[in-house]
Amino acid sequence: MKLTSGMGAVLIAVFLAVSIVVSALIYQPQKTPVSITTGVVNDTRGVVASIADIDTDKDGLKDWEESLWGTDSLKADSDGDGTSDGKEVESGRNPKIPGPKDTLDIGTLKIVAGTPKTGTEEFGQVFLNEYFSARQGGEIDATKRDEIVSKVISKAGSFKTRIYTEGDLVMSADNSDTALRAYGNSMGEAIYLHAVKNENELVILQRALSTKRAKELEKLDPTISAYEGTLGDMLKIIVPTSALSTHLEILNATSVVLQSVKDFRGAFTDPIPALVSANNYLGNAGKLANAFRDATDWFKDKKVYFSEKESGRLFVNLLP
Repeated sequence: MKLTSGMGAVLIAVFLAVSIVVSALIYQPQKTPVSITTGVVNDTRGVVASIADIDTDKDGLKDWEESLWGTDSLKADSDGDGTSDGKEVESGRNPKIPGPKDTLDIGTLKIVAGTPKTGTEEFGQVFLNEYFSARQGGEIDATKRDEIVSKVISKAGSFKTRIYTEGDLVMSADNSDTALRAYGNSMGEAIYLHAVKNENELVILQRALSTKRAKELEKLDPTISAYEGTLGDMLKIIVPTSALSTHLEILNATSVVLQSVKDFRGAFTDPIPALVSANNYLGNAGKLANAFRDATDWFKDKKVYFSEKESGRLFVNLLP
């Protein structure tokens, strides 16, 4: 029985929904609005397919599948018995134990036990437990197998995203115009301080995948640093209680996008989080853009306006 047939196709199919065009904007020192990233990505399908199709050792198992079975993505025949890992899994054999008596069963797969070290291992652990649990009720056909893959993936968000709450913030009961203005200026300064211009994250990821050059992903580092710096400074800002909801919306949207870019950085070593984040990225970037627009509306509702010399003006005019 071919255990992996259809899994790659299902992974790709699950991740084809995004077609939103979004551009997260930030300000440069000249106080001119420019995109924090350049290059427009209208669709993530090519990126997702590229990640799902990586097969470094050309053994018939994609790299993410190698993590499922606990095999070596750099070694075509992990157990050295003369049969490639892909052929063994296809035949219902264990690619980690030399044949011929190497039937694939849950008891021999180390990934099922212990704490997963990567998001891909976490996915693999859940999938394998689901798979073998379902198999106890009889043979699993392609449709059932694909349903299990879809079920596990549909539950996968960003694997390590930090979500912030009021307890993480420096709150103030002062909601005067002066306090709100100080808050807006502090937010503008945080954005201004960490402004960076770089290529679109997905453009960098796509090029790295198409050229099979992991080093290309180092170009994501300035963007990661910019998000980290901005997020860190926003966490230190004194937040008026009336701005709590708006502030948390921005913080958490930024946190999700930051983790997505970090996931891209590990596309060659931990592909499942990169796969999930590539699918969700445009939608998450859209949520970040909406968070900044909501902040702009919030200041308008409070009738707090900023002069051209104030940093708060950068904040409230961040997006058109």
